[in-house]
Amino acid sequence: MKVLNKKIKYLVIFIVLLLLFYILFSIDIVRKLGGIAIFSFMLAYSLKPVHKKVMQLGINKKISAIFVISFFLVLFIFSFITIIPIIIRESKNLYPRLEYMDSFISNIYGKLKLSNNKTLMILEELIGEKINRYVVDISSNTVERIIEIGENSLGYAVVPVLSYYFLIDEEIILEKLLMIFPVKNRRVVTNIAKDIDEILGRYIISQFILCFVIWAFTFISLIIFKIEFPLLLSLINGLFNIIPYFGPLFGAIPIIIMALFKSTEKALWITLFLYIIQQIEGDVVSPKIIGYSTSMHPMIIILLILVGGKLGGLLGLIIAVPIGVIIKVVYEDINYYLF
Repeated sequence: MKVLNKKIKYLVIFIVLLLLFYILFSIDIVRKLGGIAIFSFMLAYSLKPVHKKVMQLGINKKISAIFVISFFLVLFIFSFITIIPIIIRESKNLYPRLEYMDSFISNIYGKLKLSNNKTLMILEELIGEKINRYVVDISSNTVERIIEIGENSLGYAVVPVLSYYFLIDEEIILEKLLMIFPVKNRRVVTNIAKDIDEILGRYIISQFILCFVIWAFTFISLIIFKIEFPLLLSLINGLFNIIPYFGPLFGAIPIIIMALFKSTEKALWITLFLYIIQQIEGDVVSPKIIGYSTSMHPMIIILLILVGGKLGGLLGLIIAVPIGVIIKVVYEDINYYLF
């Protein structure tokens, strides 16, 4: 009975904290500041393994942090100058393709005389609306987005600074957070933090490597088959690969559609190559790089993805599974250490 009461108590605390976060993040200024802090933490966490490797060479913690963040900024600026213009150019060149796709669907709809079929009529209208909205979005909002980036430049400038302090003051931050908990539970919280750190660290690094591998193989395949917009499409495929189960499908669809503009044969070949890439990633690369399993039932993972997508869009889809894994680790550790 005592154990059950303890579990109920911790469950209530967890629910209250979730509600508090939800209420706070519904306030615009809190959401923006929280977003900057979370992004800075994620950047610091991603750079942490490299930071540790540099420190092992005998370099001071602060100098190591400055070096790692500076290297990242140089890499980011270089990518922004070289890759982003290509992506923008390829995105703009998608206009005629998207418009053609819209008219192609309308022609098929008209030729088959399916105007009496309400379901297909609604579907055709939705697809046409989505394509037109996408075209208008990119063309009309480009200036607005550039202005928005300028307005938020101060916020973006703070990110490297916060990431620097996250890297050098990791132990101090953890000690301050431990003050929230009773003395008797601090050892347990420390152990939970270490477990989360280990799993989250592996997950982030492994996903970066896997995304790069998928991007590289996809880019080479698109170049070989002379498919248009190779950089943009391969980046989309690499990014979507983070999402379990649905990601590879989401990433493959635009590639196959673009291949169909060339020929059906090319579309079939590129589909085969994408399938081979996914098999190599799933059977060879992933086990070697990740080396661990989330030990979560596929239905739970799918549910997490659906909830994440509904609440946070693309970002929600990406972070849903790691958040689920963290909750699972916390639950298992609390059960192990406290009950």
